[in-house]
Amino acid sequence: MLLLKILTEALKLFFLRTADFFAAAFSFYAPLALIPLTYISIQIVGLFYGQEVTAKIITDWGSVFGAELLLVIKAAVSNLSIASETTGSPVLGIVLFSGVCILAFNVLGSGFQTLWGVSRFGFTNWLRRSLRSVFFIFILQIYLTLVIGFEIFLSAYEVKLDLLFGSLFLFLITTMFFVILYRWLTATPPSWAGCIYGGVVGSLLLVGARSLVDFYLFTNPVLSFYGGAGLILVLLVWLYILSSLTFYGATVATVYDKMTNTN
Repeated sequence: MLLLKILTEALKLFFLRTADFFAAAFSFYAPLALIPLTYISIQIVGLFYGQEVTAKIITDWGSVFGAELLLVIKAAVSNLSIASETTGSPVLGIVLFSGVCILAFNVLGSGFQTLWGVSRFGFTNWLRRSLRSVFFIFILQIYLTLVIGFEIFLSAYEVKLDLLFGSLFLFLITTMFFVILYRWLTATPPSWAGCIYGGVVGSLLLVGARSLVDFYLFTNPVLSFYGGAGLILVLLVWLYILSSLTFYGATVATVYDKMTNTN
């Protein structure tokens, strides 16, 4: 019953160290960072596969937000692309827009440090955390390059993913993302075993949460209640769920290490 004990203790630690607060804070910064990060990824990963193909795959992933919100995101990315070109240097535009992404990842890093019992404050720590956020953005591009390349490989051989294998694929790539996030976003991460354990738990919960949220949005006319603001509400709900599960997985990782004396 080690698994049940780990999950229970992780849930207690999640609220004890106010991970729900950090999840809410990340949900505030994430919408601001989503569009620039999408644009940056299309520019960088597009060097390997072409920007049109990369943009299509990344926007297809965004279909989980709903068709209406997906159209808004695609339009925002297009507008951001035009704005970056008017700066006279697309590279300068990418650097400027990266600042918002760094703020969002800094919130995640601060939350991880709190959950893992690491207390570091001051400007120097903020600067180091920001540098690791920049480093993680590049790590994320490598991850996206591999995942998108795999999807292109499947498309080239006309391999169709049904619901079961589609969920399995989502679980695998999400687990990889969580492990990378936990290991490289802070200087004092849990062990590899703990990160994998937390990544698996977080991914399983995310796959389940995706089905529940889809069902809720399908059976409840959120957009008819809130009009255009309903699009923002859907995005915020999804981001809060995603960030909460991310922090819970991080909590599972550190509890696993403590109970198994791994790290």
